[in-house]
Amino acid sequence: MSAPESGEPRVDSTANRSNIAIFVHSFDWFDRLKSLLARELAPTSDKLWRAFRLAIIGAIGGGLVAACHVDNELGLYQTWALVGAGPMMSPRSAGSLLIAQAFVLASSVVAARALAETPWLTIPFLFALVSLSTYWGTIYKVGAPLVLSQVPSLIIFYLLVFTPQRIGWFASGAFGGFVIAFGVLALFDNWLWPDRAEATLADSLGASLARTSSRFRQASNYYLNEDVAGRPPVPPPTSDLPTHMTLLDRAMAEGVPEFRHAALLSAITRVARINLEVDRLTVAARETVSRQIRSLLLPELGAAVKAITVALDELARELPTHIAMGALMPAAASE
Repeated sequence: MSAPESGEPRVDSTANRSNIAIFVHSFDWFDRLKSLLARELAPTSDKLWRAFRLAIIGAIGGGLVAACHVDNELGLYQTWALVGAGPMMSPRSAGSLLIAQAFVLASSVVAARALAETPWLTIPFLFALVSLSTYWGTIYKVGAPLVLSQVPSLIIFYLLVFTPQRIGWFASGAFGGFVIAFGVLALFDNWLWPDRAEATLADSLGASLARTSSRFRQASNYYLNEDVAGRPPVPPPTSDLPTHMTLLDRAMAEGVPEFRHAALLSAITRVARINLEVDRLTVAARETVSRQIRSLLLPELGAAVKAITVALDELARELPTHIAMGALMPAAASE
């Protein structure tokens, strides 16, 4: 009986150390969340400039809607719902969406008048209308204009029950608001103040690679000289890849050629692979291992780290202004 009794304290101490490690690891997650929120919510010149652009466009669009006495339930929401909700709107897209909105509003008025005599068909009709339009909008990635076409249709059926004499005026007012919203947005996106997704993507790739270079430098310094350098933090829990792919989809919707799309996709995947490798290196550098081998190769490792850091910094400075598309076809990201 003495052996089990002597082993019990060791089991308890091991469990206590495991619980302490789990508790400390949970605080690492809080630190990672804190750094992530600080990075995402930190004010930058690009964020402030884009917010100022959206505010100007929304204010001018809302002012025009109010000045033209477009009085309906949507009101100023028509312009604000479109600003910054998708890719830059070309004149062709604005015209196509206006034609579609006119068709939707006219057909909604006709359908509402027809279903007024058979109210038991209204709910199935609205269910089919919303389901099919949502499916079509998801397939073709319509975005915010889809919602702005569904809401007036539902309002028309609502007004038919309480104020049927207003559905015609509401449909005409809603179309007038759409004309102003699409016109203002197309004017700013194409001539007055364009903000192309390709340039935003290039800046985001450069910023992401700059952060990766900083993390690589911190992890390498700790691995080579842990007595002086601080321990690197745990790699971030999220990746910039979803943001970059969203910007790439916007760039394609704005008319980027397929060859340029391939070059941008190549740059995105290259940055993602570099981020992944630096994350793996950071996790390995945080482990407590013997310094015997690294001390033997310290000059060679230091030279390799310096060369990689220089290459990452150079690539981070190059991406916002120039994304190579091959030996014969260089492309400037600002174009």
